[in-house]
Amino acid sequence: MVNKKLYDKKYNEKYDRARNPEHVKFYNSTEWKMLKEKKLQEVQYKCQLCNADYKNGKKSMSEVKFATDVHHIVGIDDDFNKRLDYRNLYAVCHDCHNRIHGRFQKKKKRPSS
Repeated sequence: MVNKKLYDKKYNEKYDRARNPEHVKFYNSTEWKMLKEKKLQEVQYKCQLCNADYKNGKKSMSEVKFATDVHHIVGIDDDFNKRLDYRNLYAVCHDCHNRIHGRFQKKKKRPSS
């Protein structure tokens, strides 16, 4: 059986090696961790995108997921000065965060000719 904690640690180490060292340092900083937690608490750990869909009638309340990630609206690659700008943050669930970044999305099949 795979030890998930060990697997996650090794995955994160590999992932971090490919990232900008300045960004890795930022995401490990106390300032970011505190701001992230403040944002999650403010929205009561509800994904802001799922919750918006609920308010617009696109999802039921039971479909609003738990927010685990905080997303920079203007990415830190685009403007590092906005990295701690509270108005530049969205609390999102893991699925919505992956969708925003286009990660792990199923590709649409092309119709066969």
